[in-house]
Amino acid sequence: MSLDNPLARLPSIDQLLINPACEPLIRTYGRTPVVTRLRQQVAGFRDALRAGGVTADAAMILTATAENLARDFPDRLKPVH
Repeated sequence: MSLDNPLARLPSIDQLLINPACEPLIRTYGRTPVVTRLRQQVAGFRDALRAGGVTADAAMILTATAENLARDFPDRLKPVH
């Protein structure tokens, strides 16, 4: 795929996993749920691009993933006393 193709500009799951912003997500939620949500987010952005939407960078994908995980696993964010 050419870099002129917006789909080719989406980061890979491996690139997202090694991004420093992904580390706290993995620590909090575990690798498997994070990978699952990353795949879902990238697929969603890919579908949006095919429908004429704008491309997403790693920060956008990781932010959306963090919001999704926080919504689905709210008990993981409770303070420890």
